[in-house]
Amino acid sequence: MEAFLKLCFCFLAVLLFNVDFIEGNKPIVTCYVSSWAVNRGKWSVSEADTKHCTHIIYAYMGINENTSEIMNIDPSVDLGKGQLKQLTELKKSNPDLKILVSVGGWFTSSIKFSDIARNPSKSTTFINSLIKFIRQWDLNGIDICWQYPGQRGGKPDDKKNFVNLLKDIKKVFQSKGLLLTVYVSAHLDKIRTGYDVKSISEVVDYINLAAVEYHGPWMKTTGIMAPLNSTDENNVIASVDYILQRGSIPSKILLGLPTYGHTYITNEKIEIDKKYIGLPSDQGFPSPWTQTPGMIAYNEICLDLKNDNNWNEGFDKNSSTPFAYMDYKFVSFDNKKSLIEKAKLVKIHKLGGIMLWTLDTDDFLGLCHDKKYPLLTALTEYLENEDNLKPSNKKAVTGDYHK
Repeated sequence: MEAFLKLCFCFLAVLLFNVDFIEGNKPIVTCYVSSWAVNRGKWSVSEADTKHCTHIIYAYMGINENTSEIMNIDPSVDLGKGQLKQLTELKKSNPDLKILVSVGGWFTSSIKFSDIARNPSKSTTFINSLIKFIRQWDLNGIDICWQYPGQRGGKPDDKKNFVNLLKDIKKVFQSKGLLLTVYVSAHLDKIRTGYDVKSISEVVDYINLAAVEYHGPWMKTTGIMAPLNSTDENNVIASVDYILQRGSIPSKILLGLPTYGHTYITNEKIEIDKKYIGLPSDQGFPSPWTQTPGMIAYNEICLDLKNDNNWNEGFDKNSSTPFAYMDYKFVSFDNKKSLIEKAKLVKIHKLGGIMLWTLDTDDFLGLCHDKKYPLLTALTEYLENEDNLKPSNKKAVTGDYHK
């Protein structure tokens, strides 16, 4: 009898270990959706993929500068077009799905966060408003997107105060079983200035490391938006290496990957057998759907390449990313191949998973590949396939990360 009980105990221990092992290795797939995408037509939050995404984050909510409370930036979208209501209803198709909203973004000035983070009274008001908002919309938590501590009107002590603000939020959230995540720029200069990533990772549930926007039309030359590798520190490998060197907990890092690209109008006609990077460019052209100069969604460029023979596609081996060109137009973007190359870093460094910016710029209608969300699907299939364990041999050529 004693031997039988010991055998049962050992079997149970092995079973529990395996359960923990499987659950602990299931990658997190966080998918951002942009509130303004509904204005483009065809997209709404109800279109979000609840099968592949483990977490969905709705961006953005703002901060009322008079009351220090969370607020709707565009009530006509969030409420009038029912985006927040649709957000909460996504759990009907997947009860395990975690739903959050992101507070901040580019148009919420750093000044507002800086003011709240240094003022205990305003911090308390802000946190109480988060709890009220979460209850109102049946959310699982909040994502904080402060762009950027110590910059854009911020203060030198933002770096320290941001950690304290997160600690105050987490203290309240933890007792209520709520999630707290942060959106952090992957640019090394912004991390150095504003983010104590080691302390942040000890507080929050996940860091959404936005490895995008390394190069854009504002730089007045053609370039690669999100290179896996480069000759300087502005690349994905360098960002991941740096945040790990600074003490971030690997399992809390979600590698942010783009489903959009940047557009350029060059001053000279592009020829594939000649230089295509570093060409002078005064502006980016707006794409028909996003209507934003300099930006193009994957669902647009993939259709152009599929249906318009005037567009040509190439692959830049140095950065491991695709590009497209037509006469004086140049586009740097990502596809399934380049995104999977980046996702290899998740397995190499045992990161928590990936973050996708955004669902609404993936091919959500399945017009290019006869499959909805081809980028998201390819990434999740890769991450969940245990046979895909061979790391990339590429090493980043960068500066001194320890500065």
